[in-house]
Amino acid sequence: MMERSRTVGLMASLLLVVCAVGRSQSDPPAVSAPLAASPAQMLEMANQALATGHPSPVDRSRLLLRRGLAHELLGQRNEAVADFTGAISTGALAQDEQAGAFYDRGVTLDELNRADDAIADYTAALMLQPRFAAALNNRANIYRRLGRLAEACQDYEDSVTAGNGNLEFPEYGMGMIAEALNQPAAAREYYRAALRANPQYVLASRRLAALTEDTENVTAINVPPRAPDSTVQAVARPPPSLPDGTEGLKPAIDDFTRVDDQFIQLGAWRSEGEAKQAWNRLQGIAAAILGGKAPVIVPVDLPGKGRYFRLRVAQPDTRSASRSCAALKAGGQACILVPH
Repeated sequence: MMERSRTVGLMASLLLVVCAVGRSQSDPPAVSAPLAASPAQMLEMANQALATGHPSPVDRSRLLLRRGLAHELLGQRNEAVADFTGAISTGALAQDEQAGAFYDRGVTLDELNRADDAIADYTAALMLQPRFAAALNNRANIYRRLGRLAEACQDYEDSVTAGNGNLEFPEYGMGMIAEALNQPAAAREYYRAALRANPQYVLASRRLAALTEDTENVTAINVPPRAPDSTVQAVARPPPSLPDGTEGLKPAIDDFTRVDDQFIQLGAWRSEGEAKQAWNRLQGIAAAILGGKAPVIVPVDLPGKGRYFRLRVAQPDTRSASRSCAALKAGGQACILVPH
C-alpha cells in the first residue's frame, strides 16, 4: 500500500504562507485559516499570492509546493507535477523540504503510473534523507509491481529499520511478495504482522482471509511479534526465499490499493480517555467537518513504544477523506488518511 501522508505540516501551513507573502509591516501577523477551507480555496489563495505578492525564492518554492498538493487533492495530477517540479527546480528549499518535494512528486507520478519517474524521485528523496521511511516503502511497492522482488524486499526492510510509523504497509508488501513466490505460510505471517500494527487494515485482512480458507495440511510459521527493544529494528522473520531468476517475475496478486471506504486519523494518545477528550475538543472547533460523525478509537501496540489509542473517523470515499484532512490541516489539526 502506498503511504500517502505528506511531509509534516505542509498542508497545514499552506494558508499561513499565503497570508504572510506580500504583507506590509503594518499588517497583523498571519493567523490560522478557517477550518472550512477547501482545497479549491487553498488553491485560489496560493494563486493570488503567487500573482500579486513578491515572495522570496524560498517562499515561492513553498507556495508552488503547497499549490501542487492542493492540485492533487482536487485530482489535477498533471498540474500538481508541474508545481512540484517548479518548487524543486529553484534549489531554494532546505534539504528536508527538498526531500519532501521529491517525495510528493514521486507519489503523484506513481498515481499517474509513471513508475520509472516515481522511482527516480523516491531515490532522490532518499539521497537527501536516507532514512525516509515512506519513500522506501513506496519505492518498494513499485519494485514489487515491476517484479524486482529482491529490491522490493530490501526497501521494505529498510523502511521498517528507518522507523516507519505505519508498519502495516511494509508488512503487507512483504506478504504480497511471499504470495508471488508461492509461499503462503510466510505470507500469512506477514499479513498477521500487518494486522498487529493496525487491526483495521482491510487489505491485509482480505489477503489473510483468502489464504486461510483452506489451511489443512499447512503448517504456519510461528513467529513472535517484533521485540519491544527499540534497538532491534530488523524484520522479525526471514524474508521470503528468493529463487534465482527472481528479477522480472511478475507478482500474480493484485495490489488491492483502491478501496471504497477510508478513515481519517486525527492522532494517537496513551489512553482511551485522552482520545475521547481529544474528540470532544475537536467537536467544539471543527463541528463543520466532524459534526454528526462517530469516532472510532483503535488500540494499537507499537514496538518499543507501548500501547496507543488512535482516533479515527470514517469517510465515504478517498476524495471526501482528502478534503476533510486538508481542511483540518489548514486549521492546524493533525490528520492522515488511512484505509478502512
